[in-house]
Amino acid sequence: MESPYVADEADPDLLSYFDKSAMVVHQSFQRFEQGYARPGMSLLVKSFQTRPVRSTFLAVFAILSLLPLLSFIGFSLFILASFVFFSLAGALLAASIVIMLSGVLLGCTLMILFFISIPLTAFALGAFIAFRLAVRVRSDGYRAGVGGWAQETKNQFYRTAPEEDALKADEDVSHSGSDAVMIIGTIPPDGLDKKSAQEDRDADTIVKSESE
Repeated sequence: MESPYVADEADPDLLSYFDKSAMVVHQSFQRFEQGYARPGMSLLVKSFQTRPVRSTFLAVFAILSLLPLLSFIGFSLFILASFVFFSLAGALLAASIVIMLSGVLLGCTLMILFFISIPLTAFALGAFIAFRLAVRVRSDGYRAGVGGWAQETKNQFYRTAPEEDALKADEDVSHSGSDAVMIIGTIPPDGLDKKSAQEDRDADTIVKSESE
């Protein structure tokens, strides 16, 4: 809750602001009155005094023409705004239609180019394969060149992804490691027989030494 002292301090500021605003409004009205209203009224009174018939006619005509004049101004503004709105709407509609037709034309063009690209790509690949075959046969001979060309073509068209190659390599290493462990850990039957015979000879030697 504000203190009454703060309100008392704020009231003079509000009053001074109100007084300044009222003074500005009063000066504006006074300037309008002295510059336009009083001279106009003086001219109107003087006109009625000097030429009463013409002044009366002009006054009646001005009063009767006020409503048509305001109607004309309002109608003109309405027509202007309507034409501006409809022109903008028509321009946007026409631009949208042209853009849509251009998009349809672009889609048809891209589709035609897509179907044209298929035989061109096949022709380019065939020419490249034939060129590589000629180079291989010329450099390595007919038999070796055809074999190398077939392997090269297979690698080009059936190339696996690097992740799949790494996974296959890891699987091969794991399989080879497990086989090696199994081979190392396996004891042949001959080794078991030799081990049991050695244990029997050691037992006979121990028995003979104890009997002596």
